[in-house]
Amino acid sequence: MSWKITYYPAGKRGTRSEKRILLTGRRAITVGRDPTADIVLDDSRVSRFHARIEVDGDRLVISDLDSKNGTAVNNERIARAVWHSGQQITVGGYVLELAEPKPVRLAGTFRPLRDRARITVIFLLFSALLVLVSLFFDIWHAFYLATSNFKYSSWLYLGLDNYPHLGTMQVLMTISSLASLFIYLAIAIAFLMWLHRAVGNLEALAIADLSFTPNTAVLWWLLPFGGFVLVWILSTVLPAWLTALAFVAVIVFSMVAYIQILRSLSEVWRASIPRITGAAWRGLPTPPVVIAWWVTYFVIPLVIVMLATLLPAGIDFANRSAALDLLQANIPFAVAVIFVLIGRLALLASILLAIKIVNRVTDNQERTYRQVAPEATMLV
Repeated sequence: MSWKITYYPAGKRGTRSEKRILLTGRRAITVGRDPTADIVLDDSRVSRFHARIEVDGDRLVISDLDSKNGTAVNNERIARAVWHSGQQITVGGYVLELAEPKPVRLAGTFRPLRDRARITVIFLLFSALLVLVSLFFDIWHAFYLATSNFKYSSWLYLGLDNYPHLGTMQVLMTISSLASLFIYLAIAIAFLMWLHRAVGNLEALAIADLSFTPNTAVLWWLLPFGGFVLVWILSTVLPAWLTALAFVAVIVFSMVAYIQILRSLSEVWRASIPRITGAAWRGLPTPPVVIAWWVTYFVIPLVIVMLATLLPAGIDFANRSAALDLLQANIPFAVAVIFVLIGRLALLASILLAIKIVNRVTDNQERTYRQVAPEATMLV
C-alpha cells in the first residue's frame, strides 16, 4: 500500500508552497523543522523533530514527538492517532492532508546511475587537472612575454626560432593539448551516457509531464557540433556568401540548442529532488548551480569570442612581422592575457559545477528510488 501526503502553509493550498511526498508500506517518515526530516516545515512553531508518521498494517499512524506546540488531527490535539484519508493534520502553521492513491506499476524501469556518475566525475577531475596545468603554462608564457625584449600579444605565435629555450614549454603544451582532447572526448561520451540514463529514470520515479526524453536531451548536445561540421564540409562546394549565411544560421540554431540544454539539465535536477512526484517539479525554480554552470560553460566563452572579434582582423599570425603589426596596432598585451585567464577560470568553474550537478542528481535519484521502490508503485 502507498499513500500520498500533501502539505502546505495554512491558507496556501494549491499554491507553489504546496508539496507532496509518497509514503510506501515499508517505511516511516519524520516531520519537523530540521533539514534532515523527511517533511521539512519552515515554521518557528514547528519543533526540530515534531512528529512521526508510520505504517501500521494497512493504515497510517501519526505520533507527536513531545513537540512544544503539539500535533492536532482535525483541530483535536493528539499524542498518537490513526490518520484516515481526508483528515487534516495541523503542525505549527502547516496543514498535512492524506489521500490514498491508486497503486499502479511504475511507468519505467529504474536503472542504476552511480557507476556512470563515477566514470563521468573521474574524467571531469582529470580535465580540471589539465586546466590547472594549462593555466600554469599560460601564466608562465605571459610572464616571459611581458619581460622579454620582443613583446607580442598574440597567443597564437610563439616565435620558437627566436626563443629556442621555449621549445620545452611548447612540447609540454602540445602534450597537454593532446591529453585534453582525449579527456574532453571521454567526458562527452561519459556525460551523455549519464544524462541519457538520468532522464530515462524519471518516469520510474513517479515523475510526470516531462519535456525531454532521454534521446532528445542528448540530441540537443550533438546538434550544434553536427551543424558546424556540416557547414565546414559544405564550405568546400558552396560560394562564400552562401557559406557565411549557413554559418550564421548554425550559430542562431546553436543558441537555441544551448537554451534547451539549460532547460534539460534544470528539468532533470528538479524532477530528481526527493519527495517530488507527478508534475510538482514544474513549480520549482531553476537551481542556481545549473544556471552558474551554463554561464561558465557557454555564456562566458561566447562573450570572449565576441570581444575577440573586435580586435583588428586580417593579421597573419604565422610570421614574426605580423606579431609586430599586432603590437603596433596598440592592442594591449594585457587584453590577451585577461581573455585567456578568464576563459581558463570559467572552464575550471564549469567543470567543478558539472561534478556537483552529476553527484547531486545521482544522489537524489537513489534516495527517491528507495522511497518508491519497496512496492513498485507510483501516484496517478
